[in-house]
Amino acid sequence: MRETEYQIFHGWVQNIEKHTTSEGECRLVVRLDEARMQGFVMERPSSPLRLGDEVGVAVSGAQPGRVLFIVDRSTGEGSQFLSGEGGRWVTEADLLVIAGVAGFFAIALQWMALPALVVFALMYGVARRQVQKTRRQRAAALIAYLLDKDYFRWRAGLDRGLKAP
Repeated sequence: MRETEYQIFHGWVQNIEKHTTSEGECRLVVRLDEARMQGFVMERPSSPLRLGDEVGVAVSGAQPGRVLFIVDRSTGEGSQFLSGEGGRWVTEADLLVIAGVAGFFAIALQWMALPALVVFALMYGVARRQVQKTRRQRAAALIAYLLDKDYFRWRAGLDRGLKAP
């Protein structure tokens, strides 16, 4: 996970409205420093956003229009919208691994293959979920760091501009 996978925007809420096509999503318009507008799509935030609130928004480089993380600098509250890896219990790769292990168990264990396969499948599922959870936590920590880094950089530039004669 590199820092370049995410883009960070700092600005002020210009407009927020329900998304017309998707239930449970909002369309957010943010006015950036350069007085240009940037539109985003996000799930409904856990804390209310008001017009004029100063926000930091993180998006993925792969989906630059979808919000992954938003921090309301005016209130100090934030919301994250990181999802799992597709949210499916079993992917094609998982089926391939389980089928390979099932074949090996059938040859090596014969009549004990079924109980061993059930135990393996349960342990595999638990381990896979734990890896996904760890990846989401690492991504959330990186994004929070990038948001804070960008905000402090922006704030330092603003303070330097105010101190200049």
